[in-house]
Parts: sequence; structure tokens; C-alpha cells
Amino acid sequence: MQVEINYRSLFLILPILFCTVAQLTGYNFLLPNGNGHLYTAIAPCVFALGLAMIIPSSNRGWLITGTVTSFFLIYKLLHLIQPDYTYSSLVAAFLGPLATALLHPRSHKKITFTAKILNRTITFMILMVLCCILCFASSSLYENIQTGINNLYMSHIYNDSYSFIYGIIYQFCETFGFGSFILEIRHLIVDTGVSQSFYSTTTAVFTTGLPAFFLAITRTQTRRKRLNYLMLFLLALASSTTGYSISMLMICLLWMQPSLFGLYLINCVFYYIIGYQIHFEPQNISTAFYNPNLNISQINIYDIKFLAFALFIFTCNYLTATAVLKEKQRYTQKTGQIIRVKPLIIDILSDLGTQDYSLKTVNIIKALGGLDNIVHVSKHDSTITFTVQDQSVIDFEQLNANGTATLYSDSLAHCISYTLRDNAADIYGNIVNISSHCLTDITSEYHEIEPYSIEKSKFKNLYTCKEEINAMDSN
Repeated sequence: MQVEINYRSLFLILPILFCTVAQLTGYNFLLPNGNGHLYTAIAPCVFALGLAMIIPSSNRGWLITGTVTSFFLIYKLLHLIQPDYTYSSLVAAFLGPLATALLHPRSHKKITFTAKILNRTITFMILMVLCCILCFASSSLYENIQTGINNLYMSHIYNDSYSFIYGIIYQFCETFGFGSFILEIRHLIVDTGVSQSFYSTTTAVFTTGLPAFFLAITRTQTRRKRLNYLMLFLLALASSTTGYSISMLMICLLWMQPSLFGLYLINCVFYYIIGYQIHFEPQNISTAFYNPNLNISQINIYDIKFLAFALFIFTCNYLTATAVLKEKQRYTQKTGQIIRVKPLIIDILSDLGTQDYSLKTVNIIKALGGLDNIVHVSKHDSTITFTVQDQSVIDFEQLNANGTATLYSDSLAHCISYTLRDNAADIYGNIVNISSHCLTDITSEYHEIEPYSIEKSKFKNLYTCKEEINAMDSN
């Protein structure tokens, strides 16, 4: 059977492919460069829409409009706050769908046009405030990380014991495109063995470690979804030397599989520790290391130690990712699928023009003698049938005010056939909900189980009954 691609995944695949081709062919002016121009943010905006499409939601119109609005708001604010930050569109592509997924304007058939407009207006206002908060928080985090690295680790820059810290921090920062200040620190002592190990380990992780994770995801998917992840795996191989595409792939991993992203960072800690123990051949690494791309001629690609280390990273990442995904699938099968984001529902004036039948339902329950007097309830069309314990406490006058109540007996049980004039379904649902809140089950039918008797068994002929022997019988 031919497998069809999910066209929503093209919103993720095409922007990454566009950035890879643009960087490899030298058309870098088409890529986002932090100048604040809108045309350079088209590819990241499409990528943000792809991230939003992954979120399970019944209101995709809100996801699209909200994501586009929040993306450009965060993108422009970051350009104003941090004009030197080149890859602000990556942060906007991650935070835009996240802010949109946290909100959800209520929309259903009974809602009025006024309520619909009011819900969307309030939601957009809250979205703007939330985007501003996330923007300033990310800007503050960026400055604090950069200041903390400079203050805490500059004194240990020549200490090999602390060198692996730069690697793990660089992996996290490069996810959002601001790992350049780590590279600036490493470039101060580029000729040392520690810096050479840092460059070699980072290159091996990007060229083999990241594709291994997408290959593991592809391997554990169903046939229907496998083609989409296979294309991401091929992109990870083809884009392993392009900085912007690497960041987008890592954001995809963080967005789709957060547990795998955490595993990726944990594995990188051990890789950098091991890599610093290996004396790689010196590489001609310039200041443009993955900024924006990596020239393949700068790597001693035929170095046996580099190839063996890259193969080791690929194998470890693939095996550990596969183990985590299989365990996650077992957990999901036992507990059921958990929605990633539970949005805040904006529901203003949604019941305008509609009636609430709660009070009417309560009056009917009182007229029937309360929930304790109701044994069973069922519904057929506009007629609700009640089975009650005591018919003497029923107020037929109250019941006939809203419909027609008829009393009859069925197998020694007292039943009331109650035909309502309108809204029988709503009242029946309210009765069931009220009873469930009171821990009362009035929808299940209970029958007395007769005791087991061998006389009624189909295996009766398999048994023989002997006559009772009387001890006083002389015979």
C-alpha cells in the first residue's frame, strides 16, 4: 500500500530545506539575519506554522492566525530589544506557537455572533500581553546566560576539568541560535587540544548524533507516519553542516519529543567528556564555525579517530532513543494519550440567547421524590421513563406542568412515562449529570442473580444421585 505524506508536515520540511539550499548555494541574503525585515522572516514564520499544526486542536483557524500574529510581534520586539541577536526569528518561531496554544477562544453552534467577536478580541488581547511577557523573559534569559558564562567560566577557560560545560551549554543555546558567544570563548584559544576536541565533538554530534535521533523516531513510527519522519531524517543528514537548519531541527526535536531532547542533552555531556580525552587531529576551524555554516574542507574527515567517534555517537544515540521511545509507547498504551497543552478557554457570553434547564431539572427531581426515590431512568425520543420505589411521594401536578406523566407497573416495579413538551434531551442529560455528581447510578439496570442450581444446569446428566443409606436399616 502506498504511503501518503501528511501535507501539514511540509510546513516543517520546506523551511528547513529552503535554509539548507540557501546556505549551501551561497544565497545567504534570503536567510533571516536579524535586520528586522519581514521578507527574511517568511521561512521561520512558515516553520512556526508547522510547529503549530502539530498541536492537537479543533480550532486550526485560531492556531494559524494566532501563530502568525504572535510570531511577528515577538520577532519585532526581539529586534528592538536585542538588535545584535541575529537569530531572533528562531525564538519567535518557538514562542509563537507556544503562546497561541495556551489560549483558545470558545466557538460552538449555540454561541452568538457578539459572543464570538468578544471571545476573539479578548483572546487576542491576552495573547499580545503573553507574547510581550515571553519576549522580555527570553531577552532577560539571553542576557543572563551570556553574563553568567562570561563571569563564571572565563576564569576556568584553561582548565580541562570544566571544558565539557561549554559543550552542553552550546548545544542548548544553539537550539535557539545564540551559541555564538560560546564559540567566541573557544576561539580565544582555538589552537589548544581542548578547543580542537570541542570543535570535533560538536561536528560529530551534529553530523551523526542528531540524525540518529530522527532515524530512531522514524523506526518506531507507524507506517502512516513513517514517511514524514524519514524526510526529517534525510534533512538532518543533508543539513548537518548548516547552522540555521541545525537549530530548526533541534527545535523540531524539542517540540515533538521533549523527552528525546532531554536525552540528547544528557548524551552530549558524556560525548564532550569522552571527546576531551581524545586527541583529534588539528582542524582549520574559522570564526564562522556553524555561523552560519561549516565548510566541510575544514574537517579532517578521513581521520580514523573522528570517524570512529562519529560512528560511536550515532550508535549510542540511536539505541538510547529507540529504548526511550519504546518505553514511552508502552506507557502511552497503558495510560492513554495525554494532550501536550491544555489551553485556557476564553468563553465570554457564550450562553447568550440560550436557556439553562438546571432549575427545571431540579424541580422535576423534587417532584419525583428526590434521587433516592429514582431507581432507573431511560430516554426514548421526547419521553423519559423513570422507575421509582415509592409512588405515593410523587407530585404529579408538578410533573404535568411541564409535560404528561403516566404511571404504570412493570414486573412489580413502579414506572412513570414522562413526555416533555420540549428539551427532553437537555433535561435527561442534566438528571444523569446531577446523579453522577451525587455518586448515584440511575442509568444501569440491575437484576437479581438467581442462585446456582444443579437441576437447571446443562451438565445435569453427567451426575448420578445415590439413595441415602439409613444406618438403622437392617437390610
